[in-house]
Amino acid sequence: MRSLSTIFFFLTLCLFALQLNALECNYGPGYSIDLIKKIHKKVQKKAPKYWKNNIYPHQVRKGDVAIFAKQNYVAYVNYVISDKQGKKIFIVLRSWNTGKKWVDYTCRITNKFGRLTTQTVRIKDVDGGFWRPEWPEHLLMFSSEKAAHKMSMKKGSQFMYGLTWLKRYKNWTFIEL
Repeated sequence: MRSLSTIFFFLTLCLFALQLNALECNYGPGYSIDLIKKIHKKVQKKAPKYWKNNIYPHQVRKGDVAIFAKQNYVAYVNYVISDKQGKKIFIVLRSWNTGKKWVDYTCRITNKFGRLTTQTVRIKDVDGGFWRPEWPEHLLMFSSEKAAHKMSMKKGSQFMYGLTWLKRYKNWTFIEL
């Protein structure tokens, strides 16, 4: 019985410490995800490093969201810069909280918290991919029905036995996940 009370005390102490930490990080809106929420009125449910992409890099356009998984932040694609052949090379991003100096490292607050910054990055440097908010989140995108069927027939594919239906949306084919 004594060990149960010790465990209960330890768990209560841990919960109290977590609540204190949550109170310490109550800075309000100003993170990169808050800007995306303000612009698009929706975000994915998890932290940015766990966001799922739903478009390919060569499809990126103004209004999409760049996901930086390693840095755990997201940014709004303001516009795309292409080379002479039309290949998309750079993107100009707008985001909050992308300062170079930490104000509060524990809470991930930089000197640019809540302040709009603009930066130009190479498309290939976006390690988490791109997300187009207006496309359904529970669908996997393919350029054609043929490509979708090919993926679903691959040995070991998660879609091999679960392919239920295909949906056309703005010239793209999706598989429901």
